[in-house]
Amino acid sequence: MPEFNLRPDTIMYNIVSRSFSVGDDMVMADTLMKEMGLISLYPDIITNVLMIKGFCNADRLEDACGLFKAMRRHGCVTNSVAYSALLDGICRSGSMEEALELLVDMEKRGWDSRPNVVIYTSVTQSFCEKDMMVEALGILDRMNACGCAPNGVTVSTLIKGLCG
Repeated sequence: MPEFNLRPDTIMYNIVSRSFSVGDDMVMADTLMKEMGLISLYPDIITNVLMIKGFCNADRLEDACGLFKAMRRHGCVTNSVAYSALLDGICRSGSMEEALELLVDMEKRGWDSRPNVVIYTSVTQSFCEKDMMVEALGILDRMNACGCAPNGVTVSTLIKGLCG
């Protein structure tokens, strides 16, 4: 767009990167993210969450975890949305020990990163699907310890897990 004296911004990169990450072309999405740095633009939380979700959906969990760690190193806030995206990918991959470690990390962080009932329920459901009922019930204890009350979906998830 040089002929119009226009230059892409982070929002434009996010829109284009999203189309590639949703379309399972993480190579191109990753290339665009790296290209941003070449023109003195920096990925924001939206860029990073899009990329984490894309990497998880493409079974590139290591890349998603690496990006999550890089976010912290570069001062980008790892809020509950970023944690949730990574946690979802970890649970879907079946790495339940790693999921529990990430949940513990969330609980130690400040207000922007604390797990909510949706995140706890999602992790509980993943444990139930893996027939890890003791661990699923442990999530309920963690919720109570953090002052997060279970909702009907949480209870229903546990009942289905116990009965199944």
